[in-house]
Order: sequence, then C-alpha cells, then structure tokens
Amino acid sequence: TKPNPQNMLIGKQKKAKAEGYDTNSLAIHSKVNASDFIKSSGYLDILGEANVILLDDPKWKNHEKTTEEVVEYMKDVKVLGPRELRVLLRWRKSMLETLEAERKAVEGEAQDVEIEEDLTEEQIEDRAMAEIDELIAKASEDEKAALKKKKKKMLKAKARVLKRRELKMIIDGDEGPQAEDQEVFQLKKIRKAKELAEITKETQAPDFENVEGKGAGWRGWGGREWLYLEISLFSAVF
Repeated sequence: TKPNPQNMLIGKQKKAKAEGYDTNSLAIHSKVNASDFIKSSGYLDILGEANVILLDDPKWKNHEKTTEEVVEYMKDVKVLGPRELRVLLRWRKSMLETLEAERKAVEGEAQDVEIEEDLTEEQIEDRAMAEIDELIAKASEDEKAALKKKKKKMLKAKARVLKRRELKMIIDGDEGPQAEDQEVFQLKKIRKAKELAEITKETQAPDFENVEGKGAGWRGWGGREWLYLEISLFSAVF
C-alpha cells in the first residue's frame, strides 16, 4: 500500500516532540485553527494529526497567498500527498513573514514617536520639510505644485517665528509693533495733517507742474512754495 505522507511527517518528529502543544487533543479534535498551525513550534505535529485547518482569522483568509488551492487542501488534510503538504508549509511561511512585517512596523512607529518626543519644535519642522521634499521628488507635476505651495507657506511661517525670536533677543519682552501702536501712529498723522490744513487754509498748494507767474514746473517756485513742500513731506513721514 501507498505510505501516508502524514505518517512520514510524524516519523521525522518522533525523536524530538515539540513542547507547548498537546498533540493528544489533535486526535480528539481533528479541526485545527490556522493560527495554531502558523504560530506553534509543533506545526509538523499539527499537520500530521489534523483533518481540517480552519481559517480562524480574516488576516489569513484574505491574504493574497491564501489561494483557492490552499483553501481546498485545508478542507481535508488527511488525503494530501507530499506536494500538497509542501504547499501548506510554504503558505505557513508566508503568514509568518506577514506577522514579522507587522511586528516591525509597530516597533518602527513606536520608535518614531519616542524620537519625536525628544525633538525640539524646530527639529520637528525640519523633519516635516524633509518629508515634503521627499514627496515632491516622487510626485507628479500636479502634486508637485501643491506640495511646493505647502512648503512655501511653512517656510514663511517659520521665518515669522524666527523674526519674533530675534526681536525678543534684541529687546527683552518686546513683541514687536502691536495693533495699538499702529493706531496711535495713524492718529498722530491725522492730527498733524489737520493742523497743517489750518495753517495753510488760506494758501493754495502750489501746482507742481505749473506755478502761475513763475513759468512751468518747479524751477519757478519761490520760498513760500518750497516751505509748503517741506512741511507736507515732513507731515507725511512723521
């Protein structure tokens, strides 16, 4: 009679039984969860004793390596030959690789968070800039334009922050021009303009292009016109 491939697998493992999995339970419960088959160190014992392997986790069921062929083999493990058993063993290896990749991804995220907590605000901003540069290098033309615009905004915001810091270093506690200061400055200009209007209300402003009786242009101006110009310029500045 043709030897059972499962018995061959069991024979290889008789010398060193894997710990941590009760093989006696396999004889009673012939259905085994795929998670146990994947994660157990005694996976060969499980494969040798099980009748059915159940896809107990959507992760295994929806995996790209879980083909129709693999699903069919899991429905009746006892009748499988060496080639079919090797297919299941390769499938198990792929699932282990998936678990390892997930573990590394979680560890990497945790490490990134830990590193970021130790960074200063400026270092975090620099890292964000570097990430945008990397995205720009890989992006399409439309995406590049949007990313460059975002980077420009970030650079402007950073420049404003640095400018405020510089002002604080020059004059301690000075936050730079405030809105109230600007309003006072505007009021002073208005008052001076009104005072100037009172002083000169009886005198018409000279025509820059043509001063009557003096010829065309500023060359014909007298002392009065020049005085008016100086007062106007002084008021506009202060």
